[in-house]
Amino acid sequence: MRRSMILILGALIACLVVPAFASASIAFTRISAPYTFSSQPLNPAIYTAKNDGTGVRKLSVTGQQPEISPDGTMVAYLVSSTPSYSSTLHFVTIATGVDTNTKIECENATWAPNSSAVACNTTSKSFSGLITVTPAGKSTVIAKNTSSVGVGWNSTTWSPDSSMIAWESDTSTSTDMGGVTRKLRALKADGTGSIVKLGNGGFPVWGPDRIAFTRFTGSGDMAVEQIWTVNPATQNDSTAKQLTHWTRPTNSMDSGPAPSMWTPNGKTIIGAVNGMDDTAVTIGVNATSGKITTIGWVNSYANRPMAVSTDGANVLVHNYSQASGTNKDYGTINLVSINGKTSSLFLNHVSYLSASADWTP
Repeated sequence: MRRSMILILGALIACLVVPAFASASIAFTRISAPYTFSSQPLNPAIYTAKNDGTGVRKLSVTGQQPEISPDGTMVAYLVSSTPSYSSTLHFVTIATGVDTNTKIECENATWAPNSSAVACNTTSKSFSGLITVTPAGKSTVIAKNTSSVGVGWNSTTWSPDSSMIAWESDTSTSTDMGGVTRKLRALKADGTGSIVKLGNGGFPVWGPDRIAFTRFTGSGDMAVEQIWTVNPATQNDSTAKQLTHWTRPTNSMDSGPAPSMWTPNGKTIIGAVNGMDDTAVTIGVNATSGKITTIGWVNSYANRPMAVSTDGANVLVHNYSQASGTNKDYGTINLVSINGKTSSLFLNHVSYLSASADWTP
């Protein structure tokens, strides 16, 4: 048999033994119909899909907050139990379905860009703080909670090269929105070295060369948040710059813009203007001028960005509602152009969604 024919046959055999679902671009959970708070399962089924929302596949595991790895090969998720509702971190390999229970209590898992580990908050009888956990279950302590400081609340973010982690450290002092003073902190991802103090701020999102975060003025219902940026290499907040200069509309209870993610080219920060009762509208912020452009829909319930495409052209926006009935649209994920001019339904009845680093519809 000729060598070329042998090579062709070898390639065909290799294709046959490679799993059909070696990776995915989307991971999500669905809302069960008809919708009520009590009808939703504690640990719903987890699904994956291709980059265009097709090829939906139900995994063999159930849990909350599925976070697909940047390389699209694994899903980190949380399994909650009653009556304590503590959440245990799991990793499932998409291709094989092999599930690893780390037996580590965890909240707000966030993948490193190189897919090597997740950062999350942990609380147990012996330890409370911010940690990293590898898919094999190895954990590393990043920062410990004290009696007056809570670390990493819903805001852990990695540097693009996965070498550092930034987070929001919440103190007990009641001086801004939410009743706490938020301190921006960063540290090497292996937990070594000194914590970098970056001044007051919360909700950090690491971009290509700097962090976007929020700072508040005022307190309570009158608090106003603006987006600032800082380069953590300065190891202080002296170079932090105010990016947005948002003005609250008359008779509005909106608090202002907050960042959620950057476009890969670093030109735009995707976020939301937050309002009362979980209302929000998705926005794009020019990372140079601070100009705010509406991407989502005004006066929409929980209209929040979930992912931005690698080319920076489109955003997945979650429009959550409390409608009930099997024929209603609720929990919709819309594919919206970054200029806000086009929109189409991407997925329906979704309660939570994450996308891999190469997501482009």
